[in-house]
Amino acid sequence: MIRVLSLLIFLSISSASNTWAVGSYRFAVPNGDRFSCTLCHLANPPTFPFDLNPFGADVRVSFASGSGAPQWNEELATKDSDKDGYTNGEELQEATGDLFAWEPRRTGGGETDWDVSSGIPSRVRNPGDGTLSVPSVRFDPIRSDDIAIYVNGVLDESRTRKDSLNVGERIQVTISGQATVPNRDLSLRLLGEAAEVDGVQLNILTRDNLLTGDVTRYLKIESITASFTWTPTEQQGGDQSFGIEFSDGTSVPVQTVRISVFGGIVQPSETEPPIPPPPIVVSDFTASSFDFDNSLVVDLSDFTLFAQSFGLSASQARRFDFDKSGRVDWSDFLFFTYFFSKRVNNDIYQRSPARDQVTYVPVDGGRYVTEIDGLFQQITILAHNITKTEIVNRQYNLFLTNKNNVLRLTPAPFNSEVFATRVANQLEHPVVGVSWEMADEYCKWLGGRLPTAAEWNFAARSTGLRRFSHGDQIEGNQANAFNSGDPFEPGTTPVGYYNGRNQKGYQTQDTFSQYGAYDMTGNVWEWCADVREDNKAPIKGGSYLEDMNAFDFTLNAQQWVDITEKRENVGFRCLMEK
Repeated sequence: MIRVLSLLIFLSISSASNTWAVGSYRFAVPNGDRFSCTLCHLANPPTFPFDLNPFGADVRVSFASGSGAPQWNEELATKDSDKDGYTNGEELQEATGDLFAWEPRRTGGGETDWDVSSGIPSRVRNPGDGTLSVPSVRFDPIRSDDIAIYVNGVLDESRTRKDSLNVGERIQVTISGQATVPNRDLSLRLLGEAAEVDGVQLNILTRDNLLTGDVTRYLKIESITASFTWTPTEQQGGDQSFGIEFSDGTSVPVQTVRISVFGGIVQPSETEPPIPPPPIVVSDFTASSFDFDNSLVVDLSDFTLFAQSFGLSASQARRFDFDKSGRVDWSDFLFFTYFFSKRVNNDIYQRSPARDQVTYVPVDGGRYVTEIDGLFQQITILAHNITKTEIVNRQYNLFLTNKNNVLRLTPAPFNSEVFATRVANQLEHPVVGVSWEMADEYCKWLGGRLPTAAEWNFAARSTGLRRFSHGDQIEGNQANAFNSGDPFEPGTTPVGYYNGRNQKGYQTQDTFSQYGAYDMTGNVWEWCADVREDNKAPIKGGSYLEDMNAFDFTLNAQQWVDITEKRENVGFRCLMEK
């Protein structure tokens, strides 16, 4: 008792410049009376069991230098006196008590009880935090419209029970939260066994920072939006719970996503299963859904792949369970046979400046090895679109009209037939009699360019070594060559003529390139972009003047032609970069 009184006298003398006693300070410091902040930080002189700590020194100096009653202020609140990474305001107002071990203390018998019982501090605002509360994380509650169910990859908006789903369907839950004080870094994680469940993903979609108050002080309030996604398998049926934790380093609120999964090995205790999706019909598919080997035709090779999965469960062969029955069975076979022998349509349509429609096909990028000047070199091709056919008279005439029919862009006449006559009589035949420069200007007018020889080769056969654009063998009804026997012999045919249809009594075969382009073998040679120093550029593909058994008719053939030449059997197609 005597010692405590002596200490209070000592403090009164040492703080003579300020008439406020320690007992008054405790009401001026947030939580000072409740958690003995004043007793710890202010009332202990250096001779006490521990030194006067830095925070107490700052408070004493600040209060002593003021006039009138001491005031807790923003400068004090935002100081980090003891350099531990937390401001004075945070240390006094920590909501959870995780940072400090609060211990009840008393001044001793006969002294005023300063109410220093342990517990969570009262939520006194930190002046440095403006209108913000004490440190914590606001974890927004999950609402029904934050949960989505996807069936066959399509959002099912008809679900009445969004916390239950069938095996193979996907649940996606949107969650969000925000720190309540500045300069806290948020984290998000799955708790316990939830993190070990196969297929579960917790991905941060956005991480935003909102500056508040005086931006020069970098008061950064962080918020996170994330998605929880999961597609359960047969082995993951039943009732499932997933704990998700937000944290700012001190506060760690948790929310739980509970899901009932039907159709698995284990059934949930839930008695109300989700509404089954509507039955799948043929109109839900296209031929590309059944073109498993990407050959652009649903054929025997696709059937072989399908047959290998017949009788298997969906988890073993999900790709072939078209009706989503959980098994590859007779119903799936009927779906497949409906599309057998059908051609995949991969056309891409774009408008030219003349507003006519130009058709392209997509070409995947890739690499292949070829021999150049006696050395094997690796060629890398970027993904692009290439016109499905050669540019035709109709399309080029629109370009010529758009350019006011200037002479330098007019195709050369052949056999006393001028270009206007060819337009009238051969509207969909490839344009010929154009120089490299004319072809180049047309492609640029479209917004593209001529393909390089390497790009042209890749569009014709990808990384394979096929001799012709459609394969290794060729017959008379597969391409327009010399003496091919088509009704237009000798001369050009309409582009895409060899498409498997009977054309004026002439039965053609469907002979398209690896990516679906037509006439990359035969009909007319095609200009490529590469220009040598001698002003010559390559032409590729052969034409109606070459015998189909000649080397010039193969994809390996290439001729170099002066870029000013205009030949009756040379046209072009265009490339559009992605």
